[in-house]
Amino acid sequence: MMMNCFKPASFFIFCSLAMFSFFGCFKKKPAPDNIETWLEIQFPGQFEVLHSNLNFNVMDMYRGKKTALVAEKSDPEVQFVLFWKKDSPDLGLTNEEVQTAFETAKNDVAQARDLFKLLKNKGLENFSVGVIEPAAYILIFTEPDAATRGQVLTKIKSALDAKNTPTSIWIEMMEPSAYGQKFGDIIPHGHWKTETGWQEQEKIMSLNLEYRKEVSVATLMAHWEVNPMSRRGAADREDAYRQAKIWAEKNLPQPFYLEPNQMVGFETDEKDGLAVHYHFPYFDAQPNENDSGLVEPKGYVSGLYHTEKKTFSAIKKQKDL
Repeated sequence: MMMNCFKPASFFIFCSLAMFSFFGCFKKKPAPDNIETWLEIQFPGQFEVLHSNLNFNVMDMYRGKKTALVAEKSDPEVQFVLFWKKDSPDLGLTNEEVQTAFETAKNDVAQARDLFKLLKNKGLENFSVGVIEPAAYILIFTEPDAATRGQVLTKIKSALDAKNTPTSIWIEMMEPSAYGQKFGDIIPHGHWKTETGWQEQEKIMSLNLEYRKEVSVATLMAHWEVNPMSRRGAADREDAYRQAKIWAEKNLPQPFYLEPNQMVGFETDEKDGLAVHYHFPYFDAQPNENDSGLVEPKGYVSGLYHTEKKTFSAIKKQKDL
């Protein structure tokens, strides 16, 4: 008859493996080194990281300082930024900090939705709204002629008069073709972090104000300011150049070269926000392409371009800007 024999060596190995496995369960897991993992651990299934880093400052990149754009998964229009550092404990974040940023973003979106409904009820069309407390942004995608601007301001003022809203109001008239390209009714917070180039190109003109009930639409109408950096602004500059060249042909000594793009100065007029001063540099001859930024112009053909009249007036020759 065979009997099981007790083997001390085998038993010792078995116990060692069991203990190793047991204590392995309690081994501390490595701390997360990215914002996605940290958020998923602290707030399971709640947030999505749209961009882990929007901070391209060279020194901050060297120091590991990052800026993340985060959205709520169940309501992606609710977006906020978090500042984190890869090598810091818990990435330099706290649950309370995240919760505060989240609650602020939720409140901003709620205000934007309320304001959108209010403006819609007043008859405003083809527009989007965003709120970043204490400012509200109203983007209207339509041709900004004087009559339309007056109608837009009347409807916006009527809505603002009816309800307490953020006091800083930014109204921007956008290219009609841009409507719906980047967002819907609500402008998410991330738009202002990731689409500044698009915004600048499509914004035709704007009006920024600290809202007060007693301010009239007529008063506000005088404060529109055109955006020379927009696509439409580029077309205005081309038209101003065409008129400047006609003037130069009659008033500058021959030969000369009037530059349309490089080293062109411009600024909106202090009294008329819909007019732009342009300063086109001129030379004896067209500079070599490699030297265009190094050759000093002989002077500038300057004038005031009226964006609504499409006229370039008060043209003159000047030595310096």
